[in-house]
Amino acid sequence: MIKRLEDYTDAELINLTEEQVIDLIDLECGYEGVKLLPTLPDRPVKNNLAEDWEVWDVPAMTLGDKNDAAEIIAFALGKSHVITHYVPGPGYKKYGEIDPNHEIGITPRKLFSRDHYKTIDVQLQQYESTKKNYDDAKKEYDEIAKARSEITGTVNEAISEARSTAQRLIRLEQASLRYLTLAHGDKEIAMRFMLDAYKENADTIEAHFDAWTIKHVTDKMSA
Repeated sequence: MIKRLEDYTDAELINLTEEQVIDLIDLECGYEGVKLLPTLPDRPVKNNLAEDWEVWDVPAMTLGDKNDAAEIIAFALGKSHVITHYVPGPGYKKYGEIDPNHEIGITPRKLFSRDHYKTIDVQLQQYESTKKNYDDAKKEYDEIAKARSEITGTVNEAISEARSTAQRLIRLEQASLRYLTLAHGDKEIAMRFMLDAYKENADTIEAHFDAWTIKHVTDKMSA
């Protein structure tokens, strides 16, 4: 006979191992038509793709050789450079003058060369393919995990409740032994104390008090 969640006693639930809990969840999912949770593949890592070609910017053009850029700058600096200004007032007329302190800078930056980009493009295509497979697997994993969450919660809640019940019984038993001692073994008086103090647990007290009384007497006799 296959044992389902409702067939377990509190004591059995408390003593389930982690592996047995997983088996129980999978079993309940099987009855509910929910898939087993697959193994999620590792998330692919995108390589750091760095530019391989250093180029040099001068005003109005980009050169692939620093010496060429420096040659153009040297040539340009040897010429007269005119700066323009706007005259305040209606029409904003312009006037020009020679700029004796004109400077031209060279700005380096990095680009992908065509050959290097072809290599990178292959890597990117491989990454995108792997990433798509991962995304599809992750989507299926999340959907199954969501479908299993209610069943997993029900099983874990049952185990948690079983533990709470066991702890409550221990506390009530300890209280009963104390009241029996205070009542000098008088069961009726001790039970009245219990029922007055723990009204919310009346059913549990009435169901277990005889056993607690026997334990109290047994402990007294063996002391």
